Amino acid sequence: MNISYKIGSFEKSDDGLTVELVLNSNDKTISFPLKFQFKDGKINWFDYATLMKNIQQLKKQSV
Repeated sequence: MNISYKIGSFEKSDDGLTVELVLNSNDKTISFPLKFQFKDGKINWFDYATLMKNIQQLKKQSV
């Protein structure tokens, strides 16, 4: 299964960045907000659990 992605939009805040991530697989699409936090100009943390949950959901929809 191939998954492609794009950034739909983003919003900067004092504690990081929230992007609208759009995942595509075959004819299925799912979009969700994904949060990042930065430290010293580098990604310190991102919401990995939300990313993986949505990838699993997309896989289930594509079967």
